[in-house]
Amino acid sequence: MDINMNLMTVQDFAELMNKSIGMGTAKVYSMVKEPGFPSVRFGGRYYVLVDKVNEWLEQQSHRKGTDCHEE
Repeated sequence: MDINMNLMTVQDFAELMNKSIGMGTAKVYSMVKEPGFPSVRFGGRYYVLVDKVNEWLEQQSHRKGTDCHEE
Protein backbone atom coordinates (compact mmCIF):
# COMPACT_ATOMS: atom_id res chain seq x y z
CA MET A 1 0.00 0.00 0.00
CA ASP A 2 1.30 3.42 -0.94
CA ILE A 3 0.84 5.70 2.07
CA ASN A 4 2.19 8.67 0.12
CA MET A 5 -0.94 9.10 -2.01
CA ASN A 6 -1.82 12.70 -2.56
CA LEU A 7 -4.92 13.41 -0.41
CA MET A 8 -6.97 16.56 -0.93
CA THR A 9 -10.04 17.73 0.94
CA VAL A 10 -13.22 17.66 -1.09
CA GLN A 11 -13.51 21.45 -0.76
CA ASP A 12 -10.00 21.94 -2.18
CA PHE A 13 -10.69 19.42 -4.94
CA ALA A 14 -13.98 21.19 -5.74
CA GLU A 15 -12.16 24.54 -6.03
CA LEU A 16 -9.61 22.94 -8.36
CA MET A 17 -12.34 21.40 -10.52
CA ASN A 18 -14.24 24.68 -10.62
CA LYS A 19 -11.15 26.59 -11.78
CA SER A 20 -10.17 23.86 -14.28
CA ILE A 21 -13.46 22.90 -15.90
CA GLY A 22 -16.16 24.92 -14.20
CA MET A 23 -17.62 22.00 -12.24
CA GLY A 24 -19.76 23.10 -9.30
CA THR A 25 -19.14 22.14 -5.69
CA ALA A 26 -22.41 20.18 -5.37
CA LYS A 27 -21.49 18.02 -8.37
CA VAL A 28 -18.04 17.30 -6.92
CA TYR A 29 -19.53 16.25 -3.56
CA SER A 30 -22.00 14.00 -5.37
CA MET A 31 -19.23 12.47 -7.48
CA VAL A 32 -17.03 11.82 -4.42
CA LYS A 33 -19.79 9.68 -2.89
CA GLU A 34 -20.22 7.53 -6.01
CA PRO A 35 -19.13 3.90 -5.62
CA GLY A 36 -15.64 3.44 -6.98
CA PHE A 37 -14.65 7.11 -6.90
CA PRO A 38 -11.14 7.41 -5.42
CA SER A 39 -11.99 8.88 -2.04
CA VAL A 40 -11.62 7.87 1.57
CA ARG A 41 -13.47 8.93 4.67
CA PHE A 42 -11.69 9.76 7.90
CA GLY A 43 -13.55 11.04 10.94
CA GLY A 44 -16.65 11.94 8.95
CA ARG A 45 -14.74 13.88 6.27
CA TYR A 46 -14.11 12.75 2.71
CA TYR A 47 -10.73 13.14 1.04
CA VAL A 48 -9.96 12.66 -2.64
CA LEU A 49 -7.09 10.38 -3.68
CA VAL A 50 -5.86 12.83 -6.29
CA ASP A 51 -3.32 10.41 -7.76
CA LYS A 52 -6.17 8.05 -8.70
CA VAL A 53 -8.67 10.51 -10.23
CA ASN A 54 -7.33 10.28 -13.80
CA GLU A 55 -7.44 6.49 -13.63
CA TRP A 56 -11.07 6.65 -12.42
CA LEU A 57 -12.00 9.05 -15.22
CA GLU A 58 -10.42 6.74 -17.77
CA GLN A 59 -12.44 3.80 -16.41
CA GLN A 60 -15.63 5.85 -16.60
CA SER A 61 -15.02 6.80 -20.22
CA HIS A 62 -14.54 3.15 -21.21
CA ARG A 63 -17.51 1.97 -19.15
CA LYS A 64 -19.82 4.40 -20.92
CA GLY A 65 -18.47 3.48 -24.34
CA THR A 66 -16.58 6.71 -24.98
CA ASP A 67 -12.91 7.49 -25.22
CA CYS A 68 -11.48 10.60 -23.56
CA HIS A 69 -8.76 10.68 -26.21
CA GLU A 70 -11.05 10.85 -29.25
CA GLU A 71 -11.24 14.16 -31.09
